[in-house]
Amino acid sequence: MKRTPLLMREVEEFLMSGLNACNVYDIRLRNGKLIVQHKPGVIEVPRIFQIRMHSRKIPISQLVSEDEDTSRKGIYTVDIFYDNPELFRARLENSEKKRLSVGSLKKYKDRIDEIIKLTVQEKYVLRKQNNRTPRLIYYVPGLMMDEKVELINPQPVELDYSYMPTFKFGGIRPTNRISRDYVLEIRVKELLRNRPIRMVYPQNGSSQTAIIDLLETTF
Repeated sequence: MKRTPLLMREVEEFLMSGLNACNVYDIRLRNGKLIVQHKPGVIEVPRIFQIRMHSRKIPISQLVSEDEDTSRKGIYTVDIFYDNPELFRARLENSEKKRLSVGSLKKYKDRIDEIIKLTVQEKYVLRKQNNRTPRLIYYVPGLMMDEKVELINPQPVELDYSYMPTFKFGGIRPTNRISRDYVLEIRVKELLRNRPIRMVYPQNGSSQTAIIDLLETTF
């Protein structure tokens, strides 16, 4: 899916409706990204945020370069993925479900539809969040009253190799491990149009990564 002006306009309008409802931010568009800043007097040291929309594949080197530049400038980045299973928030194919639900993912057989196959971009966004409760954020398109942003708490998925016969591996079965490619999706919140949302960032300065959340939420 290309990053079309129409697509970006609907995302920008959705986010601006929530941020404006909060009434503590100045918002502007710069180089295709929403730039959000606390209004004067809201907090002692106003923070600046950029909202980066992922609607296409972007080289990780480009993301790293952007993040290094914004970090030097003290700007926090919020990464939001467009909910398009051809690119992001991908699910297992039926053939994969059948094979893996009796194989390394057998303990998740009843939740196989809740597993996400991570792309390199989603992995990168998870890695750079320096806290114990990382989030993946997805914009879900729809009619005006149906569109939403979903906050996901991705839980680790353990690959279980106990089903494998040991004779294939010289009498030693592979050790179970946490998957680098799959996570279990736990939906934390839905953000709806015109509901007040705010920027949430680490208070200890451990990361220049931020998220959006409901107004009453603390980091």
